[in-house]
Amino acid sequence: MNRLGVCALFLLGSVAIAQPEFSVLDQRIEAAQRNPSDARLALEATQTLRDVLRDSADAELRERALVRVAAVEAIVNQAIAANSNDAPLLLMEKASLLFNAGRKGEVEALVRASMDARPNLDAALALLGIHARRGERDQVIPLCQRTRPQLFRESQVWELLDACIKHSGALTPELGLSWASAEDKAFYFRESQRRAPTANP
Repeated sequence: MNRLGVCALFLLGSVAIAQPEFSVLDQRIEAAQRNPSDARLALEATQTLRDVLRDSADAELRERALVRVAAVEAIVNQAIAANSNDAPLLLMEKASLLFNAGRKGEVEALVRASMDARPNLDAALALLGIHARRGERDQVIPLCQRTRPQLFRESQVWELLDACIKHSGALTPELGLSWASAEDKAFYFRESQRRAPTANP
């Protein structure tokens, strides 16, 4: 088979592989449009489109996905309005969708809106990264203090404490956790020791 024939088969294969993705995506968009207040369906549609945009290296496939962004954005906006308890997560997923759609200038406002709806780990980690890139270390401790009372799972608490230390610019973990309770400090150092890789001789 000549090179053109091989290329044609490859392209046909790429389209065939992509078709199920768009079929699933369109089904999820339609399901969410039929149930505009269903946060779960909105989340599925948003995440599916985000994944297609993130994973599509082919320009044509990406264009096909971008055409669907406005519809999914409307879906997630309706779900946010109808589900205040789910708003923090939905806002972060919308931020992720728009980031992958190339609309990076809109992301920070959505992350801040998620944090305002309810302080949460994902929004806090994103904002810590933003502040670190800008050299705004004075914003780190207030953000950590605001987020910590909303976290109850140990894995999330450790992740927040670790990120706060790293982004604070503190020379030692002790200084980086100067704002934390004695219990949180003890937990962090105990958990850090547990997580440390075992040294092999």
